[in-house]
Amino acid sequence: MGLISVAQATIAVSIAAVAALSGCSIRPSGPASVARAQAPVATPPASLAAAVPAESPSAAEATFMAAIAAVESFGSPPPAYQLSVQSAISMRQPVPGFSLTLRSDLLAAGQAAIAAYFGQPQAAVERRILAIAVAEDISAQVIDLGSGASRVTVEAVHVTAGQAVIDASVTAWSRSMTRRPDGQWRELAPVRVLPYTAVMRHANGGPWQVVSLTLR
Repeated sequence: MGLISVAQATIAVSIAAVAALSGCSIRPSGPASVARAQAPVATPPASLAAAVPAESPSAAEATFMAAIAAVESFGSPPPAYQLSVQSAISMRQPVPGFSLTLRSDLLAAGQAAIAAYFGQPQAAVERRILAIAVAEDISAQVIDLGSGASRVTVEAVHVTAGQAVIDASVTAWSRSMTRRPDGQWRELAPVRVLPYTAVMRHANGGPWQVVSLTLR
């Protein structure tokens, strides 16, 4: 198939209030040493593969959007936990920790997203990032209040038979509470714009998967 180019398509990524996913060692770190925390992943519709050819830019972009939503939200707690933390801090009560069940749920959700949107070698990278993100949720000094991608600006898409390369700028946000030496809590809410390049592949008409995700 010939080269297809798409430039300057701007898509806002909605982050709903449901538990899901965050993190990446090759990308800048956030307040808890990983750039991600949790938010739901926008899953492409089941009919996507049937609706458009696998080689089309729109199919590659849809998978890229879902992959970015996942990696920018690994390890983040659900809204109910976030509210309980904020309530405990405002009432000067002990901050609730992550339960084993919650950590297990976050890990399972992240692994499912990696299986759906990533191929090797990037899938192995994302599994390591996910494990680090969930492990850091145990910290009593830094409390994760969520993160994700609020906007994705696709700058270029180049699609050939079996491969796509996407350049995009991702606006990533995160929120956390850190305990100061005097025992008081301080909220951090950084917002960063990350320039990503993703290489994607699909085989035998299967779904697109991200096989490389790097910062330019």
